[in-house]
Amino acid sequence: MLSEMRYTCQKRRGHNNTKQIVFVVSNLKNLSPKEYIEAYELRWPIEKMFRTTKQHLGLQHCQSNLAEKQRAHIFAVFLAFTELELQKINKKKKSPEAILKIIRAQNHVKINQLIADWEGFIM
Repeated sequence: MLSEMRYTCQKRRGHNNTKQIVFVVSNLKNLSPKEYIEAYELRWPIEKMFRTTKQHLGLQHCQSNLAEKQRAHIFAVFLAFTELELQKINKKKKSPEAILKIIRAQNHVKINQLIADWEGFIM
């Protein structure tokens, strides 16, 4: 099994401009070391996407046991993430989480205004 694995070593800059050595282990065949590193680096945006969809958009919170509804939930979460990514690009923000922070702040103001309106109506 280990003989089927491919090992590649990469030098790169880490935090605070420090140098790091990273080892990439893969079962992909017929790739050059450079291609292994490029394939590995493609994974990071995917990892960030799953983190955001799980932590901020409720990917794991579908309570239906029906596959069709679970697929619809996943589709809706990924659609929401896509919209956040588009807004991130349009508003030149660093991350989808930065856009969520703006949306939450705007909704907080709207909710406070709604509460004030209702208090005025009740009293």
